[in-house]
Amino acid sequence: MKKIFSFIFVLMFVFNCVSCTGGAEESRSDPDTLVSTDAVPLEVISDGNAAYSVVYDENCSASLYASIESFLSAVYEYTGISIGCIKDSQADKDNGKYILVGNTCFEQSSNALASLPSNTDAYTIERAGEHIVFAGHYDSALAAALSYFVDTLMIKNYDANTKTLVFEEWCFDGSDAVPASFVSSDIAKYSIVYCASEDGYEQIAQTLKDRIKTLKGVDISVFKDTDSSESAREILIGRTNRDLSSLSFKDGASLMAYKMVVDKGQLQIVCGGPYSAKMAVNKLINTVIEDGNDLSTGEHLESDLAKESIPLTRGADVRIMSANILSEGAIKQPDRFPKSVQRAEILAKILVDYTPDIVGIQEMDKNYHAPLKRYLQIIKETYGIEYSMVLERHNGAVNSSPIIYRSDKFRLDYQKFSPVQYRTEPYNDEYSTGVSSAKFTSVNDPDLQIAVLSAHWHWENEGVSEIPKQYYDAICMANEFKYLEATYPGVHVFCTGDFNSHRFKRQYLNQLVDDIQGQIASDIAIANGVFKASFKHQGQLIDHIIGKAGTFDVLLHAPTQNRSENLTDHQPIFADIKFK
Repeated sequence: MKKIFSFIFVLMFVFNCVSCTGGAEESRSDPDTLVSTDAVPLEVISDGNAAYSVVYDENCSASLYASIESFLSAVYEYTGISIGCIKDSQADKDNGKYILVGNTCFEQSSNALASLPSNTDAYTIERAGEHIVFAGHYDSALAAALSYFVDTLMIKNYDANTKTLVFEEWCFDGSDAVPASFVSSDIAKYSIVYCASEDGYEQIAQTLKDRIKTLKGVDISVFKDTDSSESAREILIGRTNRDLSSLSFKDGASLMAYKMVVDKGQLQIVCGGPYSAKMAVNKLINTVIEDGNDLSTGEHLESDLAKESIPLTRGADVRIMSANILSEGAIKQPDRFPKSVQRAEILAKILVDYTPDIVGIQEMDKNYHAPLKRYLQIIKETYGIEYSMVLERHNGAVNSSPIIYRSDKFRLDYQKFSPVQYRTEPYNDEYSTGVSSAKFTSVNDPDLQIAVLSAHWHWENEGVSEIPKQYYDAICMANEFKYLEATYPGVHVFCTGDFNSHRFKRQYLNQLVDDIQGQIASDIAIANGVFKASFKHQGQLIDHIIGKAGTFDVLLHAPTQNRSENLTDHQPIFADIKFK
């Protein structure tokens, strides 16, 4: 709780020391009722001249030094008078009047610090003889003390007519909650700091800055966490290098989820990645900033996207998934699709919720690979599920069709990329695509061997003259299917892909099925009454999982049923399969 103490030294003598604990009321002594030779108030600035110099510990952190620089700049901007600043090793202990900041070599600093409760953000701004002491156990507490002085005490006690700044003490015991305030008068004090170690957060920070400028007419600064020192009022996006980020992310962060944590006036957006950060910023703008509200210390605005868990159907041996992630479409239609770095979080959420054993991916562009690999590591660290990606990229491919698998359940035995190139008209461009394939053995059951092929077939209106590209894709996929069957007797081979079969009334899809003597998993599921058609494009039969006829039962075949519309455009479909 806060107390304002008078600068009448007799009062300090009467009470022996100033306590930072006690009642919630402000307390100020009446100078007319007390008389002392020490009752003469200190003047930091006297008749337009600086009476003090700042002294700091020469081993102080860069963050604290930046706070001191901000303090000096604020004093100069408000009064037009510069206060000097020196290291404690340069100060004359026997002469001079100093503003001692932090753990200096002066005993007055250590005495003031000893009076403060440890493990709190308590701080004191107090008189010690002719010196002024700023003391606190943490840099954040000292930064808050310096900010309070310039934001409150200086404005209150500076007389512009006489150009005199009278010193006033202040003590904060660390128990008061400092809200994150977004009223118009406070929002200009904030800066936005984003995590620079992961891609995607800079764009979110800039969006927040722009919206604040539009709504409030205030142009606040945006910084990388690595390019700025900590300040008292910050909006932190992602896992920054700030202490509040370490505290807020200590238990990890769920994918596609977010919350706001407020502590000492700072606001931390805790998020699973850039996409959930974007959702959080939108909610912050719409429910807090737009109305100019405060957020008290604690957690706020948690997302309502609950974690879904879709367990493997009882009796099934494996879950196969096909997912068109449309990252190329995200480039062509940026207003419709989130950027790849955001969409990677969406796919990661699907992997966590549905825990497929093997996933054939389609339409992955080069911007998607790095963030997806990072999310696979996050899944392992946060959820204990280990995924790996094979056939990550093929040089020259416009997009690729990699395969993701549960590396804690399966061992990778074989991988291959079979490129297919087309000459398109009228553009006369080379267009590369192809079939990715990989073969796995179960870690717990060496007799269970599975191979998955992933491909993306294309449309006739993309410029191919004469025979559509689907014809070549079908041949390439069938040849690889037959190769795996011949090379690994007993392997269960599945084709996954976006086959665009509705464009040709399944002509080329049926050709593939005939060539490999296979069956479409959804057809088996429909026949057995276990097909769940909730996906918006399912009636067009865009995505498929195909296996060898007569070798498997589909216990359940369904598109994912996510609660967010932004998840369904990944077009994931899974089949829980029992082998006969």
